[in-house]
Amino acid sequence: MFINARWISTSGGIGMQVSQIDMTVALFLNQFINRSSLFDRVMLSLSNSHLLKVGVIMAIMWWCWVRRDGRIDTKAFQVLLGTVLGVFIGRLIQDFSSYRPRPIHNPDLYLTIPNVLNTEYLREWSSFPSDHAILVFSLSTAIWSFNRKLGVFCFLWSTFLVGFPRIYLGIHYFSDVLAGAALGFLIMAFVLTVATPPEVNIIFENVQKQHPKLVYAAMFLITFEVATIFEGTRSLLSGVSWIGG
Repeated sequence: MFINARWISTSGGIGMQVSQIDMTVALFLNQFINRSSLFDRVMLSLSNSHLLKVGVIMAIMWWCWVRRDGRIDTKAFQVLLGTVLGVFIGRLIQDFSSYRPRPIHNPDLYLTIPNVLNTEYLREWSSFPSDHAILVFSLSTAIWSFNRKLGVFCFLWSTFLVGFPRIYLGIHYFSDVLAGAALGFLIMAFVLTVATPPEVNIIFENVQKQHPKLVYAAMFLITFEVATIFEGTRSLLSGVSWIGG
């Protein structure tokens, strides 16, 4: 058994260690696959459920950025910017770096494929980095900036209910999730240090006073797309691109 040389960094030992860790974690967890169909189905449900993956964290995000007066904190702009930027950068890495097949699509690992999983699942999508990890860890970082205890809860939620099921099922390598988590954290932490222009804050406050329903409707739609990892937007753009072609 070996890891394809294309996936190993040419910079030396660090890349080798990461690949070895990926292989070790994948093989260790894979020995438990198909032992309990119930547990595997639970892992698949966690992996596929937008409600559990991001919905809960997004609800906590709303809890944090809605002030006592019922208005949305202008910090929400930074949160949304950091989230979109993180997912965008993750997508660029996936699209323009070398294609990395997912563990279940790596014939060199001889993994047992979960019975609950279609063998063609995400075959055309590069594994590195995990966009799910980028999203949930960026949101968790934002929540941590509002409330430390809720932030810790969301970090743990992201680790065990979002990251672990995807590694367990062979959808991602350990390093995919770790890199995604680091990217999400660093990008959001950076964006939160950039102050929103005072003019934007004033305009947003005035719009909330005059058109509160419009603001809440717009924010709901935006955060709904975030919670589904922009699934609707991607589908719409794909459809428009197909029509144009």
